[in-house]
Amino acid sequence: MASGYVSLDAICNGLYMDTLSNRQAVANCLVDLAQGYQHKYGKDDPWFVVKCCNTALEYHPANANAMLTKAEAQKFYIHSQMKERKLKKPDALFSDPAIKEMYAEMEALYIRLHKSGYRQMPEQMYMQWLDLLRKEPETYSDKKMEGSAL
Repeated sequence: MASGYVSLDAICNGLYMDTLSNRQAVANCLVDLAQGYQHKYGKDDPWFVVKCCNTALEYHPANANAMLTKAEAQKFYIHSQMKERKLKKPDALFSDPAIKEMYAEMEALYIRLHKSGYRQMPEQMYMQWLDLLRKEPETYSDKKMEGSAL
């Protein structure tokens, strides 16, 4: 919460600072797998990523990373299809029911994330925060927790 980008709503809605069951922890691994797949094979084919994220969300519905990874994969695919077909608006792709459904899912995920309290930190602010962590690590450490047995 020290960064200012983890809202109380996000915590109350289970996006952050919640304990995970074993199934939810495995669901996180699926999202890691999806992101690793994108890193290795690119973002041109979103279907494996979407499948991983759907399974993760089945076991961990409040998984912000799964929602965001899925929505971003869908957005990239839709934009690439628009570029390939030289279209200016996504609704020009809606004659394909799969793309229309994908667009609706993507929008719903972004809305759900926003309503849950998720906010993406601007990159410049994130870099400043990382720099502050390096320069002043004691500012963000929990002195009460050090040395205590949990």
